[in-house]
Amino acid sequence: IPAIVETGTTFHKFQENIRSFDLEDYVVPIKASSEEAAANWGGPIRLLFIDGDHTYAASRLDFALWSPHVVLGGLIAFHDIGYWEGVTQFYKDLMATTTEFKEIVGIGGLSIIERTALPAADQD
Repeated sequence: IPAIVETGTTFHKFQENIRSFDLEDYVVPIKASSEEAAANWGGPIRLLFIDGDHTYAASRLDFALWSPHVVLGGLIAFHDIGYWEGVTQFYKDLMATTTEFKEIVGIGGLSIIERTALPAADQD
């Protein structure tokens, strides 16, 4: 990707896209590791996009850190399902065991799940 070769990042392109679609009021860009960002996050999330390190452990960690913030009816999109072994296996294991999410669409390498129930601890 030319932008990465030139500048070492695509973050500026991301920011341009957010501005060009008038999404500044809806998208909160954070430049930090997933753990650092999650440690400082306290708000609700309606759409979470997981596309980081594609290992099983990293995918599980991203889900564990961020999914508690996803509201009832909120969505989590997983990228590269079927293309990277780690994230694909984590997704399969999650779908086989979760009682809080259901898959609503899978197309290409993108699978989207919806929160259909709150965690048991939050239902009290």
